[in-house]
Amino acid sequence: MNNLLKNIEISFIGILSSLILSFSVIYEYGFIQVLGISFAELPTTLSDHIRTSLIWMIPIFGIFIIGYLYNKVIHQPAFDYMSEEEYIESSNHKIFAWINYHNHAIVIFIGLIIIVINKGFEPLFRMWGMILIFFFAWAITPISNYLAKYTKLSRVEFIFLITLIPLGVFIYNLGELKAYNIKEGKVPESIFQFEDNSTCKGVLARSYEKMYMLWDKQTQKVKFIKADKVISFTSLDTNQTNEVNITTPVKKNNSTIQTEDKNISMEI
Repeated sequence: MNNLLKNIEISFIGILSSLILSFSVIYEYGFIQVLGISFAELPTTLSDHIRTSLIWMIPIFGIFIIGYLYNKVIHQPAFDYMSEEEYIESSNHKIFAWINYHNHAIVIFIGLIIIVINKGFEPLFRMWGMILIFFFAWAITPISNYLAKYTKLSRVEFIFLITLIPLGVFIYNLGELKAYNIKEGKVPESIFQFEDNSTCKGVLARSYEKMYMLWDKQTQKVKFIKADKVISFTSLDTNQTNEVNITTPVKKNNSTIQTEDKNISMEI
């Protein structure tokens, strides 16, 4: 019995670790696609992907907790803990009962319309993954019923379809949105000081084990600098960046590689 529990624990940890690593790669891929570089050009290690999981786990846990509390504290008590089918069947007006049961979805849909009126469709296009997850969560009951009734999926395949694929889409979109914030100047620049007291300026996009990824606002390119060459860096307020005189680092033993088609410059 102890051996069985130990094997189950090992299998669970292995599956969980694989999922976390996979979702971190998906997040990273969505992030770099917006910045115009490929995954093969990232100086990442396994520990970098593990740290990346902390970025996407926080909003996912937050959404899960809010959704769970809303369902348990507000939604289910409001309908006497009846399922959607039970509530609609108990009503004489099926359509109005369906609308009432999904009133939270209607409110969110109205909010999306307000966003379109004020900001246009671009914010919705960028939030495509989140909107897709919203509609999927809205329709998860009929989708689950359809899959269970008309398909011969195993339990693992069923869970994969209704949870892991939508979750991967959501995480990919989170990476995209983070990169859009950087690309559009919503993240302040930082001054990086090197060992020889030279400095450079850029937006700290990502911090890896061996490299820092910077976004250059002027050239609209990604630049990598070695982490062990940086002795300090200071984040600047966006309103003060024009007042700081920044000099480009110049070293005799320093070379810069620029690849125009890759949109990358690297400090070596």
